[in-house]
Amino acid sequence: MEGEWNYRRCDRCGSLWMDPRPPMEAIPTLYPENYYTHAGVPPDPAGERSLPSRVWGAAQEAALRRFGYNGAKPANPWERLGEMLLAFPPIEREAPRRVRFLPRLPSGKLLDVGCGDGSFLERMRTLGWEGEGLEPDPISAEQARRRGFPIRSSTLEEAAFPPEAYDAITMSHVLEHLPDPSTVLVRLRAALKRGGLLVSISPNPVGSLARRFGGAWRGLEPPRHLVLPSPAGCAILCRKAELEARVFTCWSESHWVRSQSRQIETCGRVLDTRCPLADRLYGYAIAPWMNWFLRDSGEEVVFVAHR
Repeated sequence: MEGEWNYRRCDRCGSLWMDPRPPMEAIPTLYPENYYTHAGVPPDPAGERSLPSRVWGAAQEAALRRFGYNGAKPANPWERLGEMLLAFPPIEREAPRRVRFLPRLPSGKLLDVGCGDGSFLERMRTLGWEGEGLEPDPISAEQARRRGFPIRSSTLEEAAFPPEAYDAITMSHVLEHLPDPSTVLVRLRAALKRGGLLVSISPNPVGSLARRFGGAWRGLEPPRHLVLPSPAGCAILCRKAELEARVFTCWSESHWVRSQSRQIETCGRVLDTRCPLADRLYGYAIAPWMNWFLRDSGEEVVFVAHR
């Protein structure tokens, strides 16, 4: 969509919002047919995984055991290595991202908002959850239906939810697309069972990469990202929705965000989605330490909120 787009920053919490915004009726046109949610994610065969990926996978599997999944104790050197890695706080905090920080709940009812092609719902089904999705993109919604999930193909603002219907609701990179996230969180809270969890993951506008790259930061993505709440901003949103939230930042997407931000800075756009070794080293060797020592420096802001 043609135009110039600016963001304003809140002096209180550091959150960003777009001003001016595209008109509401134009928002569906911002997502072309080749938008990345249309394509399924190809499998990553274990035999082709790199050493850093295998090490990170070991940490993730160890985190799943701590969350009640994969109940057996470590049985091989890789699994024991994963347990050792969880002694490092940034890894311990980050590794459960694979299940979006949801503890095991057999036959728990899960709603994934912005479910894309249903990959996350399929992963959680193998771990005992009963899932359904909401996806405004009809192409992605149809892909998710082919996986056997009930999918509503509508926007979050248009959707109606039964009260106290879900044990967990997840949103991965959804919050930043919403014109009014505060109102949406109130509605989603009403759809949660008492004690249920609402989890959101979104770009962090006060993270180290956002500060380093400024207007070239990949997380801006104008004009699709309308509001970018900071960790403090997410805490405020949750309090307004009467949710009790734990808010923190994550680092594991730093490598590709750094790679694409460098391309935007030098070329004006992303030309190559592959991630060079230097950016991978930053993502896996430097970003975790920064996330430990520098508060709110991670690439993504997460809140895990209880009703």
